Amino acid sequence: MPYAAVEELYSSLTLEKQKEAYDFICFLVQSQEPQKPTLSPKDSYSEGFFNLFGACKDESFVPPEDNPPTDDEGEVF
Repeated sequence: MPYAAVEELYSSLTLEKQKEAYDFICFLVQSQEPQKPTLSPKDSYSEGFFNLFGACKDESFVPPEDNPPTDDEGEVF
């Protein structure tokens, strides 16, 4: 449902019903579990990921250079 439709429905309610709707929305927001922030990219993986796939322990591994995107018209990739 588009936001404009919700806004139109909400404005058509009486003040008492608007307060009930607002209180219900506040209740729904408060009842959600807070999302714990990810502190590092490793924390974003699910539990057991590194046990299943392992971790990169290759000392010769060199991460690729982070190249900025280019806007060359003739370039495909």
